[in-house]
Amino acid sequence: MRTNIFNKGLLAIATLSTLLAFTSCSSDSDSNYTATEVVAPKQADFTVRIKAIDKAGKDITTYGEGNDVTLYIFDDNYDFIASQNIAKAAVMNGQKIQIHAQNANRITVVAWAGLSNNKEEVSSLTKANILSDLRVQLKQNNGQVTTPPSDLFYGQLTLDRAQTKADQVNTLVVARKVAQFTLATLNVTETYGTTGDYYYKITSTSDAIDYNGKVTGSVVSYIVPTSVNEMGNLTKEQISIFPSENVTVELYRNDQMILSSKNFQKTENIAVNEGEQAVVYFNAANSNKITYQVANFGTVVNIVNVA
Repeated sequence: MRTNIFNKGLLAIATLSTLLAFTSCSSDSDSNYTATEVVAPKQADFTVRIKAIDKAGKDITTYGEGNDVTLYIFDDNYDFIASQNIAKAAVMNGQKIQIHAQNANRITVVAWAGLSNNKEEVSSLTKANILSDLRVQLKQNNGQVTTPPSDLFYGQLTLDRAQTKADQVNTLVVARKVAQFTLATLNVTETYGTTGDYYYKITSTSDAIDYNGKVTGSVVSYIVPTSVNEMGNLTKEQISIFPSENVTVELYRNDQMILSSKNFQKTENIAVNEGEQAVVYFNAANSNKITYQVANFGTVVNIVNVA
């Protein structure tokens, strides 16, 4: 009887020891366990490189025309996300530009290069604005442009995340959106004498460009002061304007119009296209003579006095 009791006691002690050992192992195992947090993969930024081209499509990025670039970024629903300023040097050097839009599956990027606070007004965008709210407008006073536009470049690009690889660099092309006018008048003193205050007036142009790069807004005019040179002609003047399909050029002396492109017979419409230069000059000695030609933007045009 005592032997059975003794054996049962040993069995109980052995069982208890086993349970305690198992509990200890479980405790040690639990203390060494580290939970693994499941983290969603971060969406890659969109990456672009800005390329500037001229009217013929030639790459002029390294020329530095257009200066700094401002990017306006919109999401899938064309709601405004943010803007980014890109330095001129970064554009010229072809640097990769990261566009941060983590929550957008598709973005539309509008680029404006060359904007100046002294010459243009750009829509002030907030999260409440959409793509169509973006526009660039010239500063004016009572229908007259106070300062001509800067050398503006524009571009637009839509990027879809599903079709964009993590390391893909997309090209955002910007092209010149302004036109150039060169004006001159020959034989002025021969016709009107050596005195008088002169200026040109360019009419039938608009004052704004919308989010798609199209000219819009109100009709405005440009005043271009000029003076008589030692040859008896008016000095050659050059000005940038927003493009127009049918511009009128007028010459004033002492605030009286003396010549107008509308008064010349068989004169085609004077068009000034983006990225081009329109050259117009009158001959004051011949009220029926006007010369109009198209040249490359920024080129020097020599005015020849032909009777």
